[in-house]
Amino acid sequence: MRYEVGPDGLRRRSEHLVEASARVARLQVGEAVSLLRLAMPGSLSADAAGQLAREWDDMLCTWTRGATDHARFLRRAAGDYDLVEVLNHPRSWANPLKRGA
Repeated sequence: MRYEVGPDGLRRRSEHLVEASARVARLQVGEAVSLLRLAMPGSLSADAAGQLAREWDDMLCTWTRGATDHARFLRRAAGDYDLVEVLNHPRSWANPLKRGA
């Protein structure tokens, strides 16, 4: 069989997603924005900075979770493609999973 993206490509993309997700998780953007509140005590901007910090943290957490899930699905798809190749390989002593073997 021929695939536009092979199992190895799916695994590489999965690894890139995991790395990107880990980098995003380390950003701590919300914490940095939250510190701005200290420079503007009592102002509307201080309240907005706190809200913005929470929203960014929530958004990044959601994105990180989604990216990690997608990476897992890519690895699973790569394994499924590999299994299809094994099952469709001509029957031989090296392929005990082939139907009718």
